Amino acid sequence: MKKVIYKSIIQVEILHEDAFNLSNYSLEEIASEITDGGWSGVLSTTVANVALKGIRAVRAIEAQGSDPEFFGMDEKGNDIDY
Repeated sequence: MKKVIYKSIIQVEILHEDAFNLSNYSLEEIASEITDGGWSGVLSTTVANVALKGIRAVRAIEAQGSDPEFFGMDEKGNDIDY
């Protein structure tokens, strides 16, 4: 049976005083700067919330550098019975 994985994309709005490249920051660092540092930030909107099934889910997982087995699925997107 094909497993379904949900892909959600969110948008965060951040206000800060200096110009810098946000891609150099991890999500944890961004959250820390918003809650304890010098940035103001809010969750602006959910841009996407899409169900991915089978090989589409596998491709999305691998594109992030992860392994489908993390989600209990094989390389074709099927549930793995443990």
